Amino acid sequence: MAANVTVTTLSFRPEGAKTVEQTVTQAIEWIDHAAHDRPDLIVLPEGFAGGNEDCAKSDGMACASAGPIDGPTVSRIAERARKHRCYIGAAVYLERDGKRFNSVVLLDRSGEVVGVYDKVHPPILELEQGRDIAPGRDPLVVETDFGRVGSIVCFDLNFDELRRAYARLEPDLVLFPSMFQGGMLVQAWALLNGCYVVSAYGSDGSVFVNPLGRILGRSSIPSGRILTRRLNLDYVVLHMDYNQRKLDELRRRFGASIEIDLAEPEGQLVLTSLDDARTARDICEELELEPINRFFDRSLSARQQAIDEGPIPVGPPQF
Repeated sequence: MAANVTVTTLSFRPEGAKTVEQTVTQAIEWIDHAAHDRPDLIVLPEGFAGGNEDCAKSDGMACASAGPIDGPTVSRIAERARKHRCYIGAAVYLERDGKRFNSVVLLDRSGEVVGVYDKVHPPILELEQGRDIAPGRDPLVVETDFGRVGSIVCFDLNFDELRRAYARLEPDLVLFPSMFQGGMLVQAWALLNGCYVVSAYGSDGSVFVNPLGRILGRSSIPSGRILTRRLNLDYVVLHMDYNQRKLDELRRRFGASIEIDLAEPEGQLVLTSLDDARTARDICEELELEPINRFFDRSLSARQQAIDEGPIPVGPPQF
């Protein structure tokens, strides 16, 4: 059944702020503006909490703005999550167990912390002495009241082993706060992992990307710093093989209660449920449609069987 979620990404950098407190105040003002769209989730850009003078005194934004998870930065953002009854994904520098992390804190509608992702791949600059950012260890997917949400930060986007680890966790949506736009890499993550990706970049160029790697919206400056899209997270990504021959029956049986988005060059499609009673997975089970991850797993097994035993038995027609 439809699982609609309204997501807002913010594209701003601290302007004229000299302290971390002042930059967080600016972020709160942006959150309050974004709340007019009544989002279920707001995503803040990486580095939103760095004050210029504080950073200069302490050799970098990480040192200046780092603090405990119950410190003033997260606490003030959490108050806004409570006020506006929305989730907020906040990219902040955290201090924990004597280390600093570049993290995404996910706050729920009550302002409670429901997940903390530590950036797995800090760039060399962040690892150097003086900034001392510790690498995170694992990907993280959080169950929310609208779907499964993962996070990555900036330089993480370049590492395919992390992308594959997230693919195994099957998030519906991945948040990407960053200090670089990411370009086609953002689209590649969405396509290869079969999920929505929402980036939050301090200038123009924050994007919404769908599971077929298509851009649904892009922020602009100065007027388009607040970008909101309504996403339906009740979807399944399918490969054309063995599923294409069932598309006519799918349309005939479910008609206006589904959407089918085809990507012929990539050999993929997304089935989205608009039905009040059936999920996209329910529909797949009824018609024996095979999700793409399961199809790829079966393909790997068939390959290994062919290596071990020779040609495999003939199956149903592909198309």
